[in-house]
This record gives sequence, C-alpha cells and structure tokens, in this order.
Amino acid sequence: MKRGFGLFGNKRIRIKSIPKENRSKHLLWLFIILAVMSGSAAVITQFFAAELFNWQSTVYRERRIIEAADIVSIHSADMNLEIYSHSGSQIIIDYIGETALLTEKSDFEVRIGKDEDFSFSLFSLDRFNYNMRVGLPVREYKELRLTSASGNISAERVHAGQITVTSRSGNVTLFSVSGFIDINTRFGDVNTEFVSFADACRIDTETGSVTVVMPDVAGVDLSFFTQSGSFSSDFFGEAFLEAARFQEDLYLSSGVNHKMFTVRTNTGNLVFYKRIEFID
Repeated sequence: MKRGFGLFGNKRIRIKSIPKENRSKHLLWLFIILAVMSGSAAVITQFFAAELFNWQSTVYRERRIIEAADIVSIHSADMNLEIYSHSGSQIIIDYIGETALLTEKSDFEVRIGKDEDFSFSLFSLDRFNYNMRVGLPVREYKELRLTSASGNISAERVHAGQITVTSRSGNVTLFSVSGFIDINTRFGDVNTEFVSFADACRIDTETGSVTVVMPDVAGVDLSFFTQSGSFSSDFFGEAFLEAARFQEDLYLSSGVNHKMFTVRTNTGNLVFYKRIEFID
C-alpha cells in the first residue's frame, strides 16, 4: 500500500492488477473490439466519401443473349452463379459485377466469365448484389462446366452428358440435373436433389458436408469415405437412421440397375435421404 500525493493528497490508493490467467482473455476481447470499431469506421468513411466525392466504382449491369452450343463453360470467380433452364433457343445472361462480362462463342463451345483484371473499388453500394444468372435452353448438352473461386453455384433442371462443378469455398446446389456429375470443392457444402438418377455421380470435398436427396426407386451403389465426418440415411434401411462414423470406405447398395455414387470428404458429413413425392 502506497500513499498518493499531488491530486490525491494523502489518500491511500489501492491498485488492483488483472490476474495473469485472465490477461490473455482480456487482450483478446480488446483486440476484437478494436477490430470491429476500426472496420465500422472504415466502412462509414468509405460510404460518406463515396457520396461526397462520387468515388463509387463502376458497376456493370448487362443482359446478353448468345447462341447455344454443345459445350458451355462458365466461370464466375468470386460471384454467385445461378443456372436455370428455359424454353427458348438462346442462352440468356443477366450480369451485375464490378468488371466487364466476357463471352466467347465457337461452333462447339460457349465460354462465359468476367474480366478478372484488378479493379480498385473504394466503395460500391451494389457490391453485395453482384451475381451472374444464366438461362440455358432446354436441350441435351455434351458438357456443362461450372467453376468459381468463392461464389456459390446453383443449377436447376439442366441436362448434359457430363456436368463438372468446381469451387474453392462456395457452396454447390444442384436440383433435378442429369448426366455424369463431378463436383469438387474445398470448403463449400454440397446439396443435391435428384428427381431421377440414371447416371453416376462423384463428389469430393475437404471440409464441406454433403446432402443428397434421391428417389427411393433409384438403384444406387454408394461409396463413402470420411476421415472424421458422420453418415446418416433413411435410404439404405433402418441401420443408418442414426449418424454413424466411419474411417474407412463404406459400400451400400439399394434398388436395381445400380449407378455409382461416390463421396469423399476429410471432415464433412454425408446425409443421404429419400425424396418425398407430394401427390395432390
């Protein structure tokens, strides 16, 4: 105990220190609070600077229509990509992004992407609306290639001899697609729902979980491997209704005219469910 002087006169001052075991926790919370405050201040500053000095980045908004081809390759980079089918005869592209839309057409292939040259953007009110929406005419394509770096990919009611989907960190969602399906993602989750299953499917992911919805009349040979994930299903009998863990290959069969369904994941889970049909 020490006597204080100056402003405190002769009053006794008790100085209480933070226990050593709590210091790291307090420092962590202090760092988080400062980071949040700094980030909020930066966003607010950019917003008012953009409004005051008109420093908003250029936003490209475009609808482009091109002729279809047997092979369609689409790369969305960091944007969300949505694929749908329509009854027309041409490919319809609706695009909102910070760089220009790029398309190439040959006799057998259509390539769609975005200009990935570096673009400095101080602030854009539309940055959370950037996306690429592509309508494909109903037909049988030879191959459909969908790739992204961090954007999500979804495709609905498209048919091709082969559908290849590659994503680093975005989620992948497929509904009522047909053809040999090959999905590869590092961190994103994969969700697939089949109305029918007449071809093989292969899914590889490092940490993402996989959900499969399949008609119960489909013939499936399932091969599943995970390092630490779990498996649950109502498709292969009551034995797998509860989540089970495997550290080696699991092989299961159901139905007739089996097609191979392969899932490989390091830490992700696999859920394999029957598709419920609703009858009016």
